[in-house]
Amino acid sequence: MKYIFFSLLLFSSRLYSQDTAYIQPGALGVHVFINSFVQTDRSTATGIALNYLRGITPRMDINVTLAGSFPSSTFSHRQDGDKHLLLEADASIREKLFPGKRRFNPFFQAGIGVSGYAVYYGAFLPAGIGLQVQLPGETFLLLHGQYRIPLTNTQTGHYYLSLGIAGIIGKKKKRSAKPLVLPSHSDVYAKDTDGDGIVDSLDACPLTPGLQSFKGCPDTDGDGIPDEKDKCPLVRGVPRLQGCPEPDRDKDGIIDSLDKCPDLPGFRENEGCPPVQKELRKKIELAARNIFFETDKYDLLPASFTSLDEVAVILRQNPYLKLDIAGHTDNSGTPEKNQVLSERRAHAVLEYLVSRQGISKGRLSSAGYGSSRPLTGNDTPEGRAINRRVEFGLRY
Repeated sequence: MKYIFFSLLLFSSRLYSQDTAYIQPGALGVHVFINSFVQTDRSTATGIALNYLRGITPRMDINVTLAGSFPSSTFSHRQDGDKHLLLEADASIREKLFPGKRRFNPFFQAGIGVSGYAVYYGAFLPAGIGLQVQLPGETFLLLHGQYRIPLTNTQTGHYYLSLGIAGIIGKKKKRSAKPLVLPSHSDVYAKDTDGDGIVDSLDACPLTPGLQSFKGCPDTDGDGIPDEKDKCPLVRGVPRLQGCPEPDRDKDGIIDSLDKCPDLPGFRENEGCPPVQKELRKKIELAARNIFFETDKYDLLPASFTSLDEVAVILRQNPYLKLDIAGHTDNSGTPEKNQVLSERRAHAVLEYLVSRQGISKGRLSSAGYGSSRPLTGNDTPEGRAINRRVEFGLRY
């Protein structure tokens, strides 16, 4: 039996090999089908379906089906003893084994569907195989075999087997490939082994259906790079990676070359990084309140070391985080002196984290603002003490 099947496929590819650029025109079909609920009550139900079929490429079609049947009352866990109309609608993509128009053309099919049964509604994934058989004129037979995988608890998984006839509606559309100029010694019966419309004498891949733009060689993933030069022939890629896709290690939809945090799933507005945790911000802010210097100097006091060591631990545990260090003074003294003092104090904190804790200097920045950004008034000792401070800021 299998030898007869493969002989028919070979015969069909010979018969229609000149028409590989053919794209399926819009067609309307009527089918009879059987729903088999072998996973639940082993019941079956027959019904009638309408489908609309239209080609997207020589090998790919879109298919929309509306089906109605009266299954047993156990569907969707009903217990009222009545039968109700089960309506099922789905949209799916068909991937045909051969491009173009063939006498016999097997296909794979998958998509998504919804159903309604009495007051219940459900969703399912239809997946299966089928066969399209070309009849004389513009009609053809369609055989489908699917399993409808439930997506909701109101949907019952079941087999769907159908047989129908379909015909082209409207004006037939055909996309013709640019004709090849054959050598003068060839004739209309030139051999085309792979049936891609390119004769073997001009076909760089005579045993595999391909494209004229690649001298008869295939481009399976459609990325514009022929399979023979494509390191990832089944996945769309880019030329600079020889046909492989841009890497995205953390799978957040932002490629590594544009992701500041390539190992942490993040957001596009944060350039691929997640938001800084509020808990970390609070710890950093608390540590900044415990940084102390000698009066009118930028030498760190030992009382500051515990807080700075905690900041270093946070930076080591979060290798993508960076720390901004800002120094501020009160208004005692001249603005020039305060500016220099605030800059040196901020830099002293940076140097402690680099030299004593081994934090990379590239992850740190320091700046001084003198007395230009007070938090409160400078007219009391308490106010001046508040304004003399170091502030920390975390970022990616």
